[in-house]
Amino acid sequence: MAKIIHVITRMIRGGADENTLLSCNAQAENGHDVVLIYGDEVDHGILSLLDIRVRRHQVKTMIRNIDLVRDARSIISLIRILFRERPDIVHTHTSKAGILGRVAALFGGGRVVHGVHILPFLNVKWSERSLYLFLERLLAPITHAYINVSDGMMKEGLRYRVGAARKHHVVPSGMDVAKFREAAPIDDDEALRTLGTSLAGSKIICMVAALEPRKRIFEFLDVLAEVRRTSPETCLIVLGEGHDRSRLQQRIDALGLNKSAFLVGFRADVERWIARADVCVLASEREGLPRAIIQYVLGGRPVVSTDLPGVDAVVGDGESGYLVPVANVAAMISPLVTLLSDEDLRASFARRAAMRDLSRWSSANMASELETIYSNLLKSSVA
Repeated sequence: MAKIIHVITRMIRGGADENTLLSCNAQAENGHDVVLIYGDEVDHGILSLLDIRVRRHQVKTMIRNIDLVRDARSIISLIRILFRERPDIVHTHTSKAGILGRVAALFGGGRVVHGVHILPFLNVKWSERSLYLFLERLLAPITHAYINVSDGMMKEGLRYRVGAARKHHVVPSGMDVAKFREAAPIDDDEALRTLGTSLAGSKIICMVAALEPRKRIFEFLDVLAEVRRTSPETCLIVLGEGHDRSRLQQRIDALGLNKSAFLVGFRADVERWIARADVCVLASEREGLPRAIIQYVLGGRPVVSTDLPGVDAVVGDGESGYLVPVANVAAMISPLVTLLSDEDLRASFARRAAMRDLSRWSSANMASELETIYSNLLKSSVA
């Protein structure tokens, strides 16, 4: 059995965080000695789901934004932990922890694996792109394997010459596939208790997303306002939590959408809200392959999304949903109006979505593929 250390900047209710949680738990279940290192920002609800056999360290100086002083302190803290633990595998997650964790692994780590949940140099300003590309290329020689959440992420990484092709692997981000396939829709009484208003007779747009700027919920509210001109019975349900809540609520108030746009917060029964939706949407400007997209399709819902790398492998444009240019959130208006005004088209798209084979996204498959990659890396280090 191996000693595996996972490093992540935040441990909150996000896709990368859930991926890390499931990886840690599966590896502990398989008998590995697993350690989780996480930064300052933490949701104790998700942390409580961590297997009790997984040991944990919090590095409070590790934050999402660039801060040279805190970043240097974080590296020192990580080196101390790695030097003490002497892991066989150091698996970093997310951009910031990926950089800090891999630098620290030079002084106390084993084989280094980096999880590519998102590429930090895509769709950002020139200065950020240049910095992150420089750092990723600098760290490529000490990165023994890249775990990309989608083919699209891998292709983009290789296009920007980040790491050799032989080091890149695609491991879909695992989840409870059956939970989303078999979910019963949220009923009107429960929706009434949650929202304070009935959804009966409404057409529901569902968005599963953290409340943060890159998800572009703010911009999507203008899309909703336009869609409601044609389809006034349309409501938006946003499932997720985050720092952008107050700004989003102010925009809802300014647009007069108080009775049609609802920031529901985190929900443990997100699959039931997806099942209740007429259309599911994602407006993000940067993602890996969002877990929400997989969940929408598992739930058999038509999807309208920005055309992020890898999304076209799950959503058939014009068959089970519509993909619009990443730079143009307003382009979502037309496909949403089309779908919301045509019940037969929605039903056709829903059937095609439900027929998709998404078994690769099961938690068991993710755990199995990671196990194989780790095993091969450890064998190569002995040879």
